Amino acid sequence: MKISRCFAGGVALLAFLTLTGCSASNPEAEGDPAFFFDRVAQLRASHVAIQGEPDDLAEAVADDVWADLVLEGTVVSVEPKHAVHYPDADPGHPGDEEAGAQVVDFDDPRAHERVLDVTIDPEWSTGGGQDVTLTLGASGDADPEQFLASLRGLNHVVAVLGQRTGGRSAGEYYPLLNGALLGRVDSQGRLHFDGLGEQEKEFVDGVDTVGELKETVEASTQP
Repeated sequence: MKISRCFAGGVALLAFLTLTGCSASNPEAEGDPAFFFDRVAQLRASHVAIQGEPDDLAEAVADDVWADLVLEGTVVSVEPKHAVHYPDADPGHPGDEEAGAQVVDFDDPRAHERVLDVTIDPEWSTGGGQDVTLTLGASGDADPEQFLASLRGLNHVVAVLGQRTGGRSAGEYYPLLNGALLGRVDSQGRLHFDGLGEQEKEFVDGVDTVGELKETVEASTQP
């Protein structure tokens, strides 16, 4: 399926997750990554801000309509970045996302959006060996500490990333499919995109390991 990449504003671009729950007692603590993946799956099940998508993982990584960067590596840091408050606009209303936006502290209780950076040290990447920082976001009612902790619980990961081209987030990398293409790599080298929920098996469609992912990417670059 060939569909031009759609760039939705605000909520979609930040892979918005509606996260709730108790605060972590230690802001540097590692939590359960299942918390993050469950919320991504819930977001996708709600069909909020989902537009054109690749048919499967092979298309996502092989066609530059979708992925700007594909990598496997280790999460080395998860850091709060900022939050955004909309004093005069409903952030869920199309066209109003940027109206009157104010950048505030990550844990500001007025926030409508919270943004953080996840930095990955790649073992393999289509873009070279330097660390890669991707951006994720959560809705303002997300518990900031629990959101951070759930991502700090990640270790060996795989990521299929797009790169934003406009607005205040231009140049930032983000996981495709509303955050679902940030996945886990297990001790056997198998890929797990838990945020895809019941769609995972069909979407992965035989590209199940790091080795198979590399082969798929390499085959797409051959003349």
